[in-house]
Amino acid sequence: MRNKKYINININIISFIILFTLLPYHALSQNNNSINMPDKSKYYNYGSNLYTDIYTVPNSNLDSLRIYFFYKVHYNELIFKLNSNNKYYAIINIEATIKDNEGITRKRILTNDTIIVDNYEETLFQKLYFTNLISFNVINNDYNIKIHLSNCKTGYLNKDITKTIYKYSKLQSNNNLLLNPYFVYHSSEQSENTYTPLITNGNIPFTANSFSILLPFLTTNKETSEFEYTISSQDNNNNNQITWQDFKPIKGLANILPNIKIECSYDSIPVLNLIKTNFNTQNTIGLLQINPSCNSFSPGLYDLTIVNSKTKEKEVFTFEVIWINIPISLLDINYAIDAMYYILDDKTYNELNSGNKAEKYKKLFNYWNNKYPSSTSYNNIMATYFQRVDYAFFNYSTIVEKDGAKTSRGNIYILNGQPNKIENIFINNNSYEIWYYYKINKKYIFNIISVGNYKLEKIETIKDNTL
Repeated sequence: MRNKKYINININIISFIILFTLLPYHALSQNNNSINMPDKSKYYNYGSNLYTDIYTVPNSNLDSLRIYFFYKVHYNELIFKLNSNNKYYAIINIEATIKDNEGITRKRILTNDTIIVDNYEETLFQKLYFTNLISFNVINNDYNIKIHLSNCKTGYLNKDITKTIYKYSKLQSNNNLLLNPYFVYHSSEQSENTYTPLITNGNIPFTANSFSILLPFLTTNKETSEFEYTISSQDNNNNNQITWQDFKPIKGLANILPNIKIECSYDSIPVLNLIKTNFNTQNTIGLLQINPSCNSFSPGLYDLTIVNSKTKEKEVFTFEVIWINIPISLLDINYAIDAMYYILDDKTYNELNSGNKAEKYKKLFNYWNNKYPSSTSYNNIMATYFQRVDYAFFNYSTIVEKDGAKTSRGNIYILNGQPNKIENIFINNNSYEIWYYYKINKKYIFNIISVGNYKLEKIETIKDNTL
C-alpha cells in the first residue's frame, strides 16, 4: 500500500468514480455561475518578471537599422503608491544601453511609463503585466543591448537581459545570411500579414496556440533558392531539461517572402506587420516564413536547421519551448504525483512513482494524455488540475495542515473546482460551511472544528436545485 500522505475522508467510493468520470466535462471546466473566491496563489512569484523581444529591420541601403524593442513587466515586481484619487500607480524606468562589439556605448535609451490600477490586490498579481514598445535607429553594425528595469522592489532587476543585434552585411557571391528567428502568433481574426509578437525572451510559450517563425535573410542569388527546414528536439536529459514526450522531427520547405520588411507598432496590443518594400541593393532581402504544427511541441530545447537547397549552406538556431505559468505543484515531480492521490488507484500511483525524475515526468504526461487525449501537447485538463492543486495549497492551509491541497476543502476543490455557492450556518453550537455544486447536484458540509480547521462531515444531494 502507498503511504497515504493525503487525508482520508469518509466518502463513498462510488462518489469518487462519479466525480472522476465527470472530471473533463464538469470538474475541469469553467463554471460561469461560480462565486468569486480570493486566490492567494496569485501573489506567488515563480517566473521571470521581465520579458523582451527585439526586431531588427534594415533600411533600403543597408546603412542603418530600425530596432523595435518590446518589453513586458509583471505588476508584482513593481512598487505601487497611492495617489490623491485613491488609485495605485507605479512608474517604470527602462534603460537600454546599446554597445558595439568593441564595448563602446553608441546609444542609451531612457523611458518612463506610468501604470495605474484600481485596487491594491492588482498590484500583487504575478499574472498581470504591462507591455510597451521602444523603437530607434542605429548605424548598421553588430550590437549588444543591455536592459535595466528600475523602480521595482529590488531596485534594479537582479538579472540583466542582454540581446545581440547582428549586422546586415554586404555578401560575397553565392553567399546567404540568415539572422536569428522571430517567433510570432497569428490568429484567425488578423489579416494575412499581421502577427502578434510573443514577447517571451526569444522563446515559445507552451500553450495550445499555434505559432509562426520568421527568419530575416539576405542572399546574392537573384533567383532565390529553396530553403529546407528541420525542427528537432535536443537530448533534454543531457541539458537537465524535462522530456515530456517523444518528438518526431518536423521537416518542410520555408515560404520565401522576398522584399518584405517588418514594421512594429503598439496600440493597446503589440502588432507586427509585414510590409512590401524595395531595397536599393544588389542583394535579395526578405523573410523566410515557417508555420510548423504545434501539436507535438512540449517544454524543452529544440534545434531549427535551415539548409539552402542549392548551395547546401546550413544554419542551426536553438530555441526553447517554456511553460511560463507552469503550476507550482508540477515543479516537483514527487509532489505532483502525490497531488494526484485523489484520482489514482494504488497500482497506477506506484507505477507513476517508479523510475528517475525524467521517467516520472514522462509517465505523468502520458497518463493525462491517455486518460484525456488532447489535440496538442498542451493538455488543458492536466494544466487545470494542477492549477487547482496550487489554489488549494495556498488557500486552504490550516494551523494543523500547512499544505491546503491535503485538507478536506482542498480535496473537494481539486476534484470539483469552485462551488456555485458557499453558505455559512450555525446549528447547535456548531459552525458549518456548505459548498453547493449544482451540475452534480451535491452539497458538501464542512464542520468548522476550530479557527481554520474544517472537516468534511457529509455529502448530501441538493433537494431543490434552483439557480
